[in-house]
Amino acid sequence: MSAITHLSVLIVGAGPTGLVLALTLAQNGIPIRIIEKDIKYHVGQRGAGIQPRTLEVFKLLGVLPDVLEKGIPLLPINTYKLPGDVEVKTTTRLVPELEPTPSEPYINPWTLGQANTEAILRNHLKRIGHRVELGTELRDFEQRADYITAHIAREDGGQESIEIVTCHWLVGADGGKSTVRRQLGLTFLGESLATEIIIGDVEVGGVDYDHWHVWRGPLMPMVSLRPTEEKGLCAFSVSGQVDYEKIMVDDEELFKAIRKGSDRGDLRFGTVRWKSNYRPASASLLSTFTEERLPVIKFMIEETSSLFRQTFMKASENKDGWQRRDHMRQLGVNYRWSSIVLDERTPASAPDAVKEPVDVYGINSDGVPRAGDRAPDAPGLVDVQSRDVDSQPTSLFDTFSLTRHTVLIFSPDDTEAGLVLEAVRSYPRDLVRSVVVCPRHALATSSIGGADLALIDRDGHAYSTYAVETDAFTIVVVRPDGVIGAIATSVEGVKKYFRDVFLRWTEVEDNHWMKELLLRQK
Repeated sequence: MSAITHLSVLIVGAGPTGLVLALTLAQNGIPIRIIEKDIKYHVGQRGAGIQPRTLEVFKLLGVLPDVLEKGIPLLPINTYKLPGDVEVKTTTRLVPELEPTPSEPYINPWTLGQANTEAILRNHLKRIGHRVELGTELRDFEQRADYITAHIAREDGGQESIEIVTCHWLVGADGGKSTVRRQLGLTFLGESLATEIIIGDVEVGGVDYDHWHVWRGPLMPMVSLRPTEEKGLCAFSVSGQVDYEKIMVDDEELFKAIRKGSDRGDLRFGTVRWKSNYRPASASLLSTFTEERLPVIKFMIEETSSLFRQTFMKASENKDGWQRRDHMRQLGVNYRWSSIVLDERTPASAPDAVKEPVDVYGINSDGVPRAGDRAPDAPGLVDVQSRDVDSQPTSLFDTFSLTRHTVLIFSPDDTEAGLVLEAVRSYPRDLVRSVVVCPRHALATSSIGGADLALIDRDGHAYSTYAVETDAFTIVVVRPDGVIGAIATSVEGVKKYFRDVFLRWTEVEDNHWMKELLLRQK
């Protein structure tokens, strides 16, 4: 007889996407289960590049220190003269290395193998009482009016058992061959590219571990060896004129292909940790996730497909595929067109207001924050209550929360700030937090007493970064995902923003869990 279980969210797939979602919901107090059909945790470097915007999200999740400790910076790329030489032809960087700024403290990409990233996320999930259920597969599901019935299977000692799960939400994070996507009839954005590549991890001796090594010559396999965070282990890729089937079943064939492509007979190989034959695949309130993310995903797939063609499908001298423009750091990704953001500083009627998805990666941004943009950092903030000039400063990133909206109040006037604080106090305290940001030379005023936190912008970065004059009244609402939900110039603007967000809550059926999730996640 099948067991029946009831829960709030069932997450299918324990890769980075599923784990980040599980950790986010769990930290918000939402009951979840996360299942993975594989019987072992994933291995291999796979998607090892971590962009700056992702590092910022990792900070919100509380996992960034572990990621920085275990990972390494993105290495410069050496290409070599061929044939028969170890002489370096060019040394380039995939992304130019930049100096961190007050508003962008994590501006350079980082590399950490996907297996290690997943292990960090699992460890943090375990600390708050959740674990990944391995060897557990979603077989099918049925959608009801207000819940979902899912059938999940697991095998124990050769005996299969079926569990019936009812849940409010079912999340498909199970990759390109997603059971959830297939049953819903959903398509993947993007295009199919015919080029085939063998990728994996191999122990290699005979190369330096301070550079990413690439060999590409006419009528020769293209070979890439990228040293990883583990000394002596390289992530490899091989493409071009090779026998893919032989390489997949015989490690010696892989070694031959690498030696042939690099023309380096001196390379020494150890264990092949993992390899895969990679064929690039086509790629209420919660509904706004699609509204906001789909244009960004579409642009990202178009951009990465273009880079793939430039790297693997063009002439050997083409270098464009090995270089990334600044927008690929993803710090300019925005949702300015979203129906749930509000910008009174640049209202919808303004000539330069964004009403539909345009420049979703912020390539042509003028640097002035708008509603829908990433909320930048600002260090050098001093807690007013400390009354100590030498106290340890904090930053805006340290005040943002994964579980609450943060209302930043830039105000030279007691009365206006007091009205905003009064409005904020009408919302649930565990969902909305008020932070008064005073100019560097300001004195503590009576309105500060009603704020959850009051900070002095000692170094001037907050006012400068958010383009606020010291005598101007501006409110910036930062969503739990680190995006600016509203830039208001009046208390009515703040009320309108939260009315638009919370109205979607009141329109949902009287379901306590649903209300809580909708409030917390936007």
